[in-house]
Amino acid sequence: MFRLLPVVALCAMPKPVLAQVAPDAALIALEDARFKAQVDQDLPALTKAIAPGAIYIHANGVIQTGGQYLHDVQTGASRYRAIEASERSTEILGNTAITHALVKLHVGADAVADKTIVARTTGVYVKTGGRWLVKSWQSTVVPSAR
Repeated sequence: MFRLLPVVALCAMPKPVLAQVAPDAALIALEDARFKAQVDQDLPALTKAIAPGAIYIHANGVIQTGGQYLHDVQTGASRYRAIEASERSTEILGNTAITHALVKLHVGADAVADKTIVARTTGVYVKTGGRWLVKSWQSTVVPSAR
């Protein structure tokens, strides 16, 4: 019985809540601008937002280099019709930043082929030349939201 007391005490402790601190507005704005560039297929803006050697891990498990990702956006192989983000959090650790979000992605060639994917995302940014650039991006599908 005495051995259970520490476990019971731990279980009774309040659970931490994500995003208790207000997200960094500059990082959120940067991410929103990148989402808009994806939807608009704005290659110059996307190219400026991605660090050399960047890796994208998509919600379907496909891994791409930054260059492969840009190529798919340019050709329409990856067509984002809208991106809605919520539940945002950020953490800055020197010249590295981490973002998390819940995103609703509307993807497809047109409104008829549009498919909605709800995913949790993790973005890793590096500060290079005074600018935050995406170094790694991962999306994980939220199964109950399909």
